[in-house]
Amino acid sequence: LFLFVKTRWHQIKACVAFSCHKKNPCVFFKRWGNLVLGLVGCTIEKSDEIGGALVVDKSKAGDGRTIVKIELWLRNKDHATRHQLLESMCSVMCDGDEKKAAELQKEFMWKVHGV
Repeated sequence: LFLFVKTRWHQIKACVAFSCHKKNPCVFFKRWGNLVLGLVGCTIEKSDEIGGALVVDKSKAGDGRTIVKIELWLRNKDHATRHQLLESMCSVMCDGDEKKAAELQKEFMWKVHGV
């Protein structure tokens, strides 16, 4: 699943990825749905810096585990902007539950692209 938000690939500067290793990915896909609604409804602060969002299925046949990952592609490498986006995004993904959002933030890992 990919949501591409008004951008071109050459504008992408950073990526944040969240992996979920669960046998039942229902919570993960609820969070993905919340993220998509937050992007479409413009309820994520600094969402104009988001170039795209992607769900990647990393599961392996016969493994018995479901491994899915959300990637958020950004136009800006600025640390403060990334931090603010991550806080806002996690809050939206967790239906405003700040305790769950804080825990979710710890599971994201930034990968900065380009120079």
